[in-house]
Amino acid sequence: MVVEANENYFRGKPAVSRLVWKAVPEMATRIAGLQSGEIDLVQSIPADQVGVLKASRDVTLLTTPSAQLQMVNFNISVAPGDNKNFRFAVAHAIDPRPIVAGLLDGYAAVIDAPISNVIPNAPTTVKRLAYDPVKAKEYLAKAGYPSGISIDMVCQNGKYPMDKEIAQVIAQQLAQVGIKVNLKPTEYGQFQTILKNKTISPVYVSGGNNVWFDTDPQITAFYGTGGALSTYSNPALDELIEKGRTSMDAKERVSTYEKAYALVRDEAAGIGLFQYTVVSATSSRLNWSARPDARIWAYDISFK
Repeated sequence: MVVEANENYFRGKPAVSRLVWKAVPEMATRIAGLQSGEIDLVQSIPADQVGVLKASRDVTLLTTPSAQLQMVNFNISVAPGDNKNFRFAVAHAIDPRPIVAGLLDGYAAVIDAPISNVIPNAPTTVKRLAYDPVKAKEYLAKAGYPSGISIDMVCQNGKYPMDKEIAQVIAQQLAQVGIKVNLKPTEYGQFQTILKNKTISPVYVSGGNNVWFDTDPQITAFYGTGGALSTYSNPALDELIEKGRTSMDAKERVSTYEKAYALVRDEAAGIGLFQYTVVSATSSRLNWSARPDARIWAYDISFK
């Protein structure tokens, strides 16, 4: 796709008159294009490629804490996702720390709630359910599966850095407590379709982004009654969401969302894993700063 600058733009004439956007599915091809000078900007560089680009003389790496995150959610309209004890078993079986340290080589930060900490009114005092495989097995038995259970688990494939590989680690962790996973990596478009249709697996691994920089749209979509991506319904949570949405007091909103995400945790309605550190790369001729929401504003691009 080729876009031409609007010379009468209200902020002034853009520094770059013409941009070519290329859809390049393979990361290796994107990186090769960057190294050869064919491509000027690539986002969402996976951690295992950072070293390659650091050694490239004409490439500049940029990092920023991100609104993008990974989480585990449940389809609460089907078994066993509708079983609170099962959800607690999943929550206590998952440890995101080795994913952050290993797969992502530290280019991420563990989160306690399923929302990035860069969002201004995201909760800061809510603590995640602790990794505890023994407790996970106890909850699995309480859920009615003392000998374990087999489940399907859908994950995104190719939307966020290492998304499929992250889900593979989660599947291994669940297997250690007796939850055998049939992992189903799914292309993003199809993933969104089954998520919105509420036909997704009882447990699923999902990336997400918050382009509004506000808590309300995210918690509403995933956990509010009737939310676009939600199968969860809790009047107490809905009341908190409505209070946060309508309050004009910033401190009150923060306090309200603390309570709301504490309720999400206490119901094991969703599990935060980590927020990405977005790694982007540009050719050395470009001036550009990465944004936490990973959006590219063409006006902010210029040549050195």
